[in-house]
Amino acid sequence: MSSTGSISLSLARDYFKLVPSKEGDQIVYQLEPLQGAVQTGDVLVARLTLNGGRWRYLLIEDPIPAGAEFIEKDELYKIKNQPPWWQRYFSRREYHDDHAAIFQEYFSGKETQHLYLMKIVNPGQFKISPARVQPMYQPQYLSTTESKLLEVK
Repeated sequence: MSSTGSISLSLARDYFKLVPSKEGDQIVYQLEPLQGAVQTGDVLVARLTLNGGRWRYLLIEDPIPAGAEFIEKDELYKIKNQPPWWQRYFSRREYHDDHAAIFQEYFSGKETQHLYLMKIVNPGQFKISPARVQPMYQPQYLSTTESKLLEVK
């Protein structure tokens, strides 16, 4: 967390697993907090929670583990008991080979969550580098999350 006087900026990252079930002729997904190892083929949700003061032109970058690929059309997944944070507040979202980039033109200081989906495609143990947020035109301010280890069986 970066904090200088009244200037603050913080970022937290959580992972959830999408567990499929059938309701009638539709497949719906339940969100479960990620605990322990995952399997090849599992779909995970990364939730990035942004807090702090008022900012303009924020860039959030979140690396994904080497054994995962982005799912670009997250709106195709129907979430049962969809939580209130399952919304889109970004100005633009880009998927690169190894990380997601989320741009937010205005941040009011009110807690905001960003999310994206990824599919696990390779078994192994993967280190996930910290996510980071910073104002694009004030690089002296920066906040990061912790790194994580992901085991895929």
